[in-house]
Amino acid sequence: MVHPKLKDMKLDLIVDLFAGIVFIPVIVTSIALFLLPDGKHSGLATLFGVDKVVWTNIHTVTGFLFIALVVIHLVLHYKYIYAIIKR
Repeated sequence: MVHPKLKDMKLDLIVDLFAGIVFIPVIVTSIALFLLPDGKHSGLATLFGVDKVVWTNIHTVTGFLFIALVVIHLVLHYKYIYAIIKR
């Protein structure tokens, strides 16, 4: 039988690792969207053969996924956060 603390540590590791991996496309798409032009017809602009609409969709989906993982991370560490705030 696996010790409960070890199970918690594995879950923490999985959530943190996944959050780190998901954050990479958020950064890449942020840079791509920064480099692409703004304006009414900017949806036609492309970078590396990918248009701005696709970059925006990837950025939005990975951004929301990252936010969800951060919320899960905070929920998993609520006791520690509460103890720090309580001081």
